[in-house]
Amino acid sequence: MDSEERHELKENELAEFFSNFGEWWEKYGNIVLLVLVLGAGSFAGYRLYNHWTYGAQQAAFGELAATSSVQGYALVAEEHRQPTVRSLAYLRGGDLALDAAVRPQDEADEDNDTGMAAMSRDEALDRAQAMYSRALETARQAPFRVNALIGLAQVAETRDDWEQAVTHYREAEQLATDAHLPGLARQANQRQALIEQLRQPVVFAPESAAPELPDLGPTGSFLGEDGEEIDFGELLPGIDADEQPADTEQPGQPVEPVQPDDTE
Repeated sequence: MDSEERHELKENELAEFFSNFGEWWEKYGNIVLLVLVLGAGSFAGYRLYNHWTYGAQQAAFGELAATSSVQGYALVAEEHRQPTVRSLAYLRGGDLALDAAVRPQDEADEDNDTGMAAMSRDEALDRAQAMYSRALETARQAPFRVNALIGLAQVAETRDDWEQAVTHYREAEQLATDAHLPGLARQANQRQALIEQLRQPVVFAPESAAPELPDLGPTGSFLGEDGEEIDFGELLPGIDADEQPADTEQPGQPVEPVQPDDTE
């Protein structure tokens, strides 16, 4: 087959293709266009959703960073469904409430930014327990769940509910071990070991009675059991109570002036 025959054959095949394509397009063209439009729309929607999600996440983290009160953290957690932001908001709110419960009352009254100044100790502990419980219910990631369990255990400790505290610490240790979080597992284990010490009552040594001193006589001397003044010369033989050492100055005795040193 020479070159002219091959060229003529290719032209026939191309003409046949366009002829068949026209028939195919008339039959399936609308479907193809619909698929292309849907694909382009889906891609554009995906890009738009990612952009909106990124912006929402940035806004959520910004609100989380700007919040400093328990009520504020609760609002951030309820308004934003981003899992990390919600878990952090509940945990930080629980930490603030627990800190307000264990701090001295005068310091808690001065700290009005957390919104806990008007709450009693029991109310603050209730708020901390509610925040940690919500964190445990909604958190998806193991570190947040472990921290929530540790927070619940600390609330139980503050209430002297030692059995509940041990239960939460054991759950936290097991979850941290399964999730390969050795630091959190060690923390929960160490706190369990301290429970036995914390639950023991603090015993103070009894106060010793002050020694009774003998009564004083008219002259200022101590009186004995018979009411007579004690003569220390009789108690300590060889010592005269009225005798003073030779080098002891007597009351009213003039003091001799110090002579200057003439050795120079």
